[in-house]
Amino acid sequence: MKKGLIAALLACAVLLPAGAHAHGDEHAHEPQHGGQVTEAADLDFELVARPDVISLYVRDHGQPAKLAGVSGKLTMLAGGNRSEVSLATLEDRLEARGAFTLDGARVVATVKMGNGKTANVRFKLP
Repeated sequence: MKKGLIAALLACAVLLPAGAHAHGDEHAHEPQHGGQVTEAADLDFELVARPDVISLYVRDHGQPAKLAGVSGKLTMLAGGNRSEVSLATLEDRLEARGAFTLDGARVVATVKMGNGKTANVRFKLP
């Protein structure tokens, strides 16, 4: 009886790490649009910042997330100034247009998903 119990425990110990790994991240968290990627609320957020437009792409398990009903804003801290800008929802991204100071800026994206959950995502620009 003890040999059977020991064998079962050893089998569980051997299989547990493999099962945990198989259920873990199955997608890459690499940028697909040349921006910075941060994970929050089980989603990947990629911020692409240019002086005249800031885009925020949202992926769910490596696939573009559905953005119906999604809204958001950016809070930017740059050069001692704080500013907020609303994000417009486009087909494949959230976007803000304007004149932005990007060097060394800290950006917090607050995104309210269609299911009512809110994600706060932080970025530090070079």
